Amino acid sequence: MTGSHSQIKLRWIYIAFFISLVAMLAHEIIPKRHLQLIPGPDNASLYSDANNGGTTTAEWVNRLDYHFKCNYTATPANYKYCGINITQGDGDTHGVDFSKFDTITMKVTYIGSSPLIRVYLRHFDPAYSSLQDTRNSAKYNRTLIPVSHLSQELTLKLRHFSVADWWMSSHGASPELLIPEYSNIINLGLDTPTGTPPGTHEFRIHYMLASGYWISREHWYLAIVIFWFAALILVSLNKYFQLRRQVTDSKEQLTAAITKAKHLEEESAKYKELSLIDPLTQTLNRRGLLYTIDRFDHNDAWAGVALILADVDHLNAIIDSYGHDAGDRVLAEIGTILSGLTSGGNYIGRWGNEEFILICPDTSAKSSADVAEKARRLVHSKSFTGTEIFKVTVSVGISVARPGENFEDIYHRADHALYEAKHSGRNCVVVAATDVNA
Repeated sequence: MTGSHSQIKLRWIYIAFFISLVAMLAHEIIPKRHLQLIPGPDNASLYSDANNGGTTTAEWVNRLDYHFKCNYTATPANYKYCGINITQGDGDTHGVDFSKFDTITMKVTYIGSSPLIRVYLRHFDPAYSSLQDTRNSAKYNRTLIPVSHLSQELTLKLRHFSVADWWMSSHGASPELLIPEYSNIINLGLDTPTGTPPGTHEFRIHYMLASGYWISREHWYLAIVIFWFAALILVSLNKYFQLRRQVTDSKEQLTAAITKAKHLEEESAKYKELSLIDPLTQTLNRRGLLYTIDRFDHNDAWAGVALILADVDHLNAIIDSYGHDAGDRVLAEIGTILSGLTSGGNYIGRWGNEEFILICPDTSAKSSADVAEKARRLVHSKSFTGTEIFKVTVSVGISVARPGENFEDIYHRADHALYEAKHSGRNCVVVAATDVNA
């Protein structure tokens, strides 16, 4: 059974591992969110250093196709630049949250001599950005693309963008500013980097699309971990409540078993008692007396015990004359009389058909003779009804055990004393001669 449980647990571990692996891989195929940047609203504009006294010019070839060209002259200049700017949001303080996206996919055709082009994203944050000069104060996140990569569709990962050195120099190099930010992008654009050679540089942006998972990979994996953690908690709670229920059931079963055992014990005691009781006289029957005698023998407890044998005189004649019912009434009445004369520590029972035994621990010959005499008188005083009213008498023999004696020893003397009572005219009490002073 233990091996079977281990195999089941191992199987569930394999299943859980497989489900987790599938769930991790599934992140790559779940639908993504998209934001079309180009073509899009009429929010594109060209810029160049001509606005600041430079000689570089920017002009549209076809505005609708995002087709433009930049003309760089050979005249000296501190910094030459030319490119396209695409406004996001209001273009000032409220832009678009690009942190929900992972990539920008684009197709660009370039004709010119520059080895690199640049894509940038400007992020506005009031903590370091100025509304009066968003061009220079908004954080400038950019990446450089080799022109050789433009022969096919290109996918830029936002994690490959970095903050421009010139922007860091003008804002300080605090660690938190080194990290690119995308939660409020007000501009994105494309241009050529510093050092672009003179000449004409022609660009056409066929399309530009921002994409991202609805749930980030980190959040997806975290959700898997949380799911299994919750599943583990639920399994643990289920196991806890199962064990608790089992404990409760076990307690209930134990209580029921104890109750049943007590009931059986009571029933057993009841049936045992019934098996030891004479139903006619409600005293011990012979089996009950033998059980009591065995206990005295086992404990060697006979010393000082008085044994009283009481025999109903002429019971068979009474039955012959008045019937069995009359005989039963006589025996029942004598049982009642004897029971009424004995204390709680004494034992009384029907030894034979008409013979009763009283076992009286710690009782002297005189005391036992007094009890027997009282019983004899009470029996003789009773009147019984058969076909006519008749009287009944009993004969009694008594012995008292000495140290080291057993039941057979004292029974033999009590029986001999009873024999003497019978031959002395009956209806009398005789103590064994050797026990008179006991």
